[in-house]
Amino acid sequence: MIVRQPMLFQVITWGGAAYLAWLGIRALRAGRGGALQADVATTTRRQAARDGVLVALGNPKLILFFIALLSQFVTPDMTLAGQALIVLTAMVIDGAWYVLVALGLSHSRVLPWLQAHAHWINRATGILLLALAARVVSGPLLA
Repeated sequence: MIVRQPMLFQVITWGGAAYLAWLGIRALRAGRGGALQADVATTTRRQAARDGVLVALGNPKLILFFIALLSQFVTPDMTLAGQALIVLTAMVIDGAWYVLVALGLSHSRVLPWLQAHAHWINRATGILLLALAARVVSGPLLA
């Protein structure tokens, strides 16, 4: 469809660049506390697990990544158990990654440092996102 409708591709590209720029500006305007200001909210482990699964499954980039990766290993003659094993392996690896990141970033030594430096992290993120938006608008490096 994108080959047949190059203007549609251009609109999608510019929309993506505008979104990156918007995120970059929001990050630059986040102020000193930014998104890392802790609000006390009580959630159960079940709610946290549900929210994590919904975020992971709702991420189209993650879905496309796993489809591209796992399609290399699935064959037409593979048993259902073999297919289930591949999917289960991917789920365990992905879930373990999210758990490690959550535990690592919430560690008693890491979290206070992140909170103390949140304004610099927000600024660096904002600049990076604006640079990516400019790069998307400028087009491919090699034409």
